[in-house]
Amino acid sequence: MQFKSVESLWDSKKISKKSLEKEMKLDFKGNLLVAVMLDHATNGSQGGDITDLIEGAKSIGINVVVLMSPDSADSLPSKNILLYNEKNRLKLIEASDAALVFAFTDIEELILNGVVPIGLREKGIEDYNPNKETGNGFCYDENDIWSLFAAVVRAKETFRFPFDWKHLIYNSLRKLETS
Repeated sequence: MQFKSVESLWDSKKISKKSLEKEMKLDFKGNLLVAVMLDHATNGSQGGDITDLIEGAKSIGINVVVLMSPDSADSLPSKNILLYNEKNRLKLIEASDAALVFAFTDIEELILNGVVPIGLREKGIEDYNPNKETGNGFCYDENDIWSLFAAVVRAKETFRFPFDWKHLIYNSLRKLETS
């Protein structure tokens, strides 16, 4: 398995993020970009929670872009949506700093692309501990919007420190390499 360096991931992510920002006519302002990739099973059931997440995240300077099928897209603010296809999926992964993960999400693919997972505490995600500099993502224990939001806020606060964020990505890649 070929791993990119953290610096090359960081540099290519900046370029991808600018390209996505221009294409979607958004202003990311260098803030954390969180991807939410819904599959057909979660599209309808997550609409309300995702709308709340988008609004809450926006109020504290976090960008959220949702990848979803066209049949559910009318439930969210249109400027935050990419319609699901493989090209858009790859584009969002390459541009995102973090991603909300579900049971169907390929966490290894995210990590290989320098994307930090945010999800329920489960196999594959180890909660980041800034004091010990361990972990590969941000976990929450309760399956509700407020627990999720708290994990997203923790990610935002860590993202404000580029050295810590890069170290988090490095830890994630190193863990994959040794497993």
